[in-house]
Amino acid sequence: MRSVLEDLLLDIMYEIPSKDTICKVVIDEDFVNGKSTSPYTYKKVEEIKKPKKKTAKRA
Repeated sequence: MRSVLEDLLLDIMYEIPSKDTICKVVIDEDFVNGKSTSPYTYKKVEEIKKPKKKTAKRA
């Protein structure tokens, strides 16, 4: 059972930290059986944090 789960989740574990647009991952029967290609739920455009511009500090 462990190896089955590792096979399913390996790519996901490495993809999620680098993507700020993912808000949820759902592993359901369709994903496990290969009927669903993406287990991700993405954030709305308004929810994505835009990086703040760094400003130079004054002395």
